[in-house]
Amino acid sequence: MEVIKTEIEGLEIRPQKIVGDHRGWLLEMFPGGMSNPAVQPWGFGNLCASVATGKHIPRGGHYHYHDHEISITLTGSALWLFYDFRKDSLTHGKIVGLVTGV
Repeated sequence: MEVIKTEIEGLEIRPQKIVGDHRGWLLEMFPGGMSNPAVQPWGFGNLCASVATGKHIPRGGHYHYHDHEISITLTGSALWLFYDFRKDSLTHGKIVGLVTGV
């Protein structure tokens, strides 16, 4: 599984493979099941899905002090912004943006 390192300490992005054709598409959310490092050792934190209902509509703005999340954009595209609030982090104040979509 591909791992994208970011400028924020400890923040990794793991894109999932989407297979599709004229009939539709299939996304295996947790390749490898329980052996997937996204599932172990923390188990499931959150499973988020972004479904586009219209263009240029922001939704879901919030933050976590500490979290392990799995977020997937099911339709359309989404802008995910990550900000390092941790005052003791070497990357405190750093912002990383990622656009995802199918």
